[in-house]
Amino acid sequence: GDGDDDYDLDADRLGSTAIGRFTTGSDRWEFGILAGWVRGDFVAGADVVFDLDDFNVYLEASATVPIDSEDSPVTDSDVVGKAVAGVTVRTGDLTLTPELIYNGFGATDTDDYFAVASSTRFAIGEQVTLGQIHTGLFGNYDVTPVFKLRAGGLVNLRDPSALVSARMVYDATGATQLILGAYIPTGGGPEVLGGPGGPPVLGSEFGTYPFFVFGEFKTVL
Repeated sequence: GDGDDDYDLDADRLGSTAIGRFTTGSDRWEFGILAGWVRGDFVAGADVVFDLDDFNVYLEASATVPIDSEDSPVTDSDVVGKAVAGVTVRTGDLTLTPELIYNGFGATDTDDYFAVASSTRFAIGEQVTLGQIHTGLFGNYDVTPVFKLRAGGLVNLRDPSALVSARMVYDATGATQLILGAYIPTGGGPEVLGGPGGPPVLGSEFGTYPFFVFGEFKTVL
């Protein structure tokens, strides 16, 4: 909803969310369904997880009936689908998780990336990628109880482009951590058409990201 200056709550369907979820399962599997209203869209979905000792398999899928066409600039479908399929494999101190991700609100053509980035879904974080089909690989490795490696990568399969992240974590105590990491993008960069002042065109999704390193120090007082 919207809060006016007089602090009266002006709730409307485009600013409200209401979702119901049901789950069932056992110690080896879990199945869930959900349905509801999200910012003016009707959404329904299902997910399932299988625990197979050394690895887990999970599948998620949802269908959205979009109401506002401006929130869906690259699709005019009455029903838009999303899906994720992945496996988490554990072996000793190493954990690997490959994923395949489909988002029907994403663009298949780099010319449409700006339209997706300008949508409300992207602006509020409901959608965090520009493309339609991605694959990812994420890994954790505990070198010692206090020194750990974390890495992940996300690939746009249509560009192609990729974003890789890596972190080294030194967990000195349960309340203090030192983290050093980097983000490494690959892919075609943006181009400006028609000379200076012309419209930019993205060569790829992740090729527009900057390369950077970072450090963090966390402690609990």
